[in-house]
Amino acid sequence: MEKAISRKGTDLGGVRDPRWRFLVMAVVLLSACAPHCQDAQLYGQLQDQRRSAAQAGERLEAEAERRRQAERELAALQQAAAASRSQITTLANRSAAAEEKNLQLAAQVTGMQLEIEKRNAVIQLQSRVIQLLDDDKESIKTSLKEQLADQNIRLEDLDGRPKMIFVDKILFEPGSAEIQDEGRRLLLRIAENLSRQEGALIVIEGHTDSLPVAPAAREKFPSNWELSTARAGAVARFLVETAGLDPQRVAATGFSHYRPAAPNDTADGRRQNRRIEIFLDPLQ
Repeated sequence: MEKAISRKGTDLGGVRDPRWRFLVMAVVLLSACAPHCQDAQLYGQLQDQRRSAAQAGERLEAEAERRRQAERELAALQQAAAASRSQITTLANRSAAAEEKNLQLAAQVTGMQLEIEKRNAVIQLQSRVIQLLDDDKESIKTSLKEQLADQNIRLEDLDGRPKMIFVDKILFEPGSAEIQDEGRRLLLRIAENLSRQEGALIVIEGHTDSLPVAPAAREKFPSNWELSTARAGAVARFLVETAGLDPQRVAATGFSHYRPAAPNDTADGRRQNRRIEIFLDPLQ
């Protein structure tokens, strides 16, 4: 067969037609370059795949970076949200504290307003009472002129208010808490003036000298405490039950010999200390 081919080749070599010679050369060349052409094609495909893989890697890295950036931004937003919640809680606490403080201040303002209104009412009442007392002072001086002259009754000022002082035996016998007839008449006379003081508290104080209670009266009044208190109570009861004064406006108390008006070392001093005092206070 080799010989045949050789002959054939010899024969071809002897072909004189140029077309046949070109055809033969083309076949020979194609047969020789076929493997090399396939390698170049595969190499080109490999290069394309490498480029595609590189591009895909770049895209993947860019996506990963965007994801990391998004995570950082999310963490920052979460931190900012936590800070905002903390601020909201702080502001809410401050708001609650401020509201509580406002309520306290409002209560204080209300209390102050009530106190101011109360004081204004007391001032107005005091002014009215003082005016009435000034009128009554002259009336009392006229009606008790004889007793004032005998100094059995004294009329003094107590912060601008008249204070009536019944001295020694004009109301009570020694060691007794029973009001004498003359004393009852005097109390009825001043009760008319006292009844007009509707906005005033009628205060009655009992006082004694420093001598001990007489033995005959000691069983009923063990000390001057009991005696002074009983006398003040007797006057209060008479003004309410007999003279018709409002019991809610009458107060009585006893001070024994611990608030003397004069020294107790003389008879005249002790006489001045045995007394009942009546004065007015504004009602609260």
